[in-house]
Amino acid sequence: MNNLRMAMIDDNKTVLTVTSTMLQNNGIINSENTMDLFDNPDDFLKTIEEKGANYYGIIIVDQDFGINKLGGLDIVRLIQYKDFCGAVIFFTGDASISAGINSTLVGNIHYIVKNSLGGPADTIRMLSAMILWIRRNQ
Repeated sequence: MNNLRMAMIDDNKTVLTVTSTMLQNNGIINSENTMDLFDNPDDFLKTIEEKGANYYGIIIVDQDFGINKLGGLDIVRLIQYKDFCGAVIFFTGDASISAGINSTLVGNIHYIVKNSLGGPADTIRMLSAMILWIRRNQ
């Protein structure tokens, strides 16, 4: 499956803007492969409720949205409950082993720690490669 609509959920608007711009520059986002950006998990879940659990083929989600807010794992559990069958990439600043293990417990094997590979450009290259791999293998 090569034409996958993507969603990115992150409470940091700068991360959303910079990541989407760099993915566009890498050719990952284009007229056929679009990405919707959400800085609020509730807005994303409302879209899923309106358009269906499989409206997006790839969901890129931050792990932590702050105190008293849904986290990335909560979002994944909610969409899986609705029979989501796409791919999830945790794109997070949490480099802890427990965060990585917890992501696998919900069936996710895609996990990237922001800026852990030598800087933003390396992180975006890793994210781009992961998205291309998912597109080829789904």
